[in-house]
Amino acid sequence: MPEVRVVEQAVPYKPRVASGATKKTEALIATPASISVFTEQLISDQFAQTQAELLRNAPSVGRAQNQGNVGGSQNNTIRGFNTRSVFKDGLRFFQIGEVYLDNIESVEVVKGPASMLYGRIEPGGLINYIRKKPQRSPFISLSAIGGSDDYRKIAADLTGPLGLESDLQYRLIASYLKSGSFIDFNEMESHFISPSLRYEASNWVVDLGYEYGELADTFDPRLPVFSRTPDTGIPRSRFLGHPDNIRYTRDQAAWLRASGRLSDVTSVTAALSWSKFTHESYSYRAANHNAALRTFTALGSLRPPSLYPELGVDLFVTHSHTLGRMRNTLVGGFDWRRRESEFGPCNGNLNNAYTASIDNPDYLRPSPRRFHCGTPGFVFFDVTATAQDQAGLYAQNTSWLTDALQLLLGLRYTAIDLETRNFTRDTVILQRDSAFTGRVGVLYKFRPRTSLYASYSESFDQLVGRRADATPFEPTAGQQVELGFKRELGLARALLTGSIYSITQRNLTVPDPLNPAFSVQEGKVRSDGAEIELAGEVWPRLSLVGGIGYLNNEVIGGPNDGRRLPDIYRTKASLWANYRLSDSWTLGAGAFYHGNSYINARNDKEIPAATILDGAATWSTRAWGGRTTLQINLKNLFDSYHYTGGFGVGSGAWVYAEPGRQIFVRLTREL
Repeated sequence: MPEVRVVEQAVPYKPRVASGATKKTEALIATPASISVFTEQLISDQFAQTQAELLRNAPSVGRAQNQGNVGGSQNNTIRGFNTRSVFKDGLRFFQIGEVYLDNIESVEVVKGPASMLYGRIEPGGLINYIRKKPQRSPFISLSAIGGSDDYRKIAADLTGPLGLESDLQYRLIASYLKSGSFIDFNEMESHFISPSLRYEASNWVVDLGYEYGELADTFDPRLPVFSRTPDTGIPRSRFLGHPDNIRYTRDQAAWLRASGRLSDVTSVTAALSWSKFTHESYSYRAANHNAALRTFTALGSLRPPSLYPELGVDLFVTHSHTLGRMRNTLVGGFDWRRRESEFGPCNGNLNNAYTASIDNPDYLRPSPRRFHCGTPGFVFFDVTATAQDQAGLYAQNTSWLTDALQLLLGLRYTAIDLETRNFTRDTVILQRDSAFTGRVGVLYKFRPRTSLYASYSESFDQLVGRRADATPFEPTAGQQVELGFKRELGLARALLTGSIYSITQRNLTVPDPLNPAFSVQEGKVRSDGAEIELAGEVWPRLSLVGGIGYLNNEVIGGPNDGRRLPDIYRTKASLWANYRLSDSWTLGAGAFYHGNSYINARNDKEIPAATILDGAATWSTRAWGGRTTLQINLKNLFDSYHYTGGFGVGSGAWVYAEPGRQIFVRLTREL
């Protein structure tokens, strides 16, 4: 008989599976964990150009600014805890610059402790970026984008087989961006390229790829906070730095991943990843401010190229078996990762470089790009190098005790060795930490499209540093208890999820009252919260992505007892709607709300609540052997003032202003 193929029709925005929570591709409705998944279609429709823009859709995720802002790494908060844990295709990597979304197919936000699978990690969770893979069907996409503040970008995406009926496919993704900014004197230029190959045989899939991203930008556009909240009388375009400030980041990554079936019930996955990140910067940065005089004091900063190489190995086996009526899937593996950093000579600061007016900054100082090792007045840091090795063994078993009842059990042992060499002082400090971490999950599927679950999970994270008596810090330890539900709506074209949770982290570091230059470990942090999210097609032609979250974050014990950690929203909500008017026209609109957050540990300075409205319109047509798409996105329609990434330094506080109204136009040709 002739061959008949059944192809599942994709539903915009609706996530079906995720791998970050269990290390195996699993249907979300059968996973006893809270996961937010944002698809490539959502990234495109919202014209999300940064991870911060995309993560506005996650009700439990906030933005935490790198205080120094020299390296440029973007920190986030998840469920009340600052996290720098970024993964790509399930492999941890150290990111200095921005995550380039050109090469990203979907993003998974795995919420809650995940040390059982990944070792040292913050208790709030992790962000797992899924890269685009080579495809068997030939495809070419070319885009040109223009927008506010002289934004110009071109991008290309090419994929297909290497030869007719070939088991070897390729993909090449590249982009170039040059843009101004809503902030005076700020500019940026970036290049990105990622070639990859995929080999598919009957039982094996092998992926090989490489990424290179390079960014040059003016940076550190911080604004002072004089009273309790930011002063909107200071224009968000005000730049309290030097027009010649410059930061360079170069991010490289390569990976080799092979997955194969050893038998009908056993498969193996082996992955090797390598990365090297380099950054350097030369700047004057606003460091202190005087509210009465409305002045700021600048700090000169010299950061010659610093290197951060990293190498990782992940090997795990998946085995399915049946015991009586129980269906079991066992995942067991080993992983190892080595991360190094090199803080070379001539890294230093020029303290109290000059004082200038906040209302009339002085931009005529000598260029910071002339800073060098012999610049007078600089105080240089010690020359250091660190090497951190993490190794872990883990096992996780998922059992369907009945057709409706699932039990998940997991246990891991992790050991971490950290060596810090100080070449200036000729010292070596060794720090070793280890821990057992586990997880338990129970899921009941009382209807084909409805699940209830309960889970317990643990985390631990090595703290680098020592007390005043020279003893090393104890690792932080976190525990989460969570209850939740998952419900597929309609004809399984939308997914509704909800959860309540409580996370506690012990061994919090606070300033030492007897030795202000050191810290002690005192007290703990607890986050109690609830979330509800919806994604998918809720009505013919109407697709939604939305969520709302409430979080009670509180420090227990120590000098900040009863206060919230900085950069934590108590409430956050979003809703994005996309309506397909016809085969050619689509309209989109979204609202993004966040409640207030505190800038400092004392909670006496805060970022106020804000709501941002966006809109989009897309026209698309098939002609001349391909598809042409014209997309217009309007961001911050009402030009609202809003701020993110606040931090306190001593008695001062700073925030980062977000853009006002913007418009972007993208023209795409697909063949």
